[in-house]
Amino acid sequence: MRIMTNYFNAVSSVFKSEWNDYQSPLSKTIGFGALMRLLPIFFRIGEEKKDLSEDFFTSYMRKIHKNFVESGIELSFSNFPAAGNGETKLFKQLSEWADLKE
Repeated sequence: MRIMTNYFNAVSSVFKSEWNDYQSPLSKTIGFGALMRLLPIFFRIGEEKKDLSEDFFTSYMRKIHKNFVESGIELSFSNFPAAGNGETKLFKQLSEWADLKE
């Protein structure tokens, strides 16, 4: 339970405006699904480092956010549709911004 709290606290603090914007895919089911698909990857990394703290997750979320801002890609339903492959597309984009390989 603590790991999930740390993870989503990191998401909500770094992606504050997107997380609180009900028009953002990140705050919807596809965002939750994409973030949940990322969690096992971060968990393996954190387990190796023996660190699953909120600070650990925040460092990755900051990296994702920085690359998101620099990319110029908008977190919108036109880029990440609520139906079909929107969740997978968002997951892949977040993974790319995190510089992770699944």
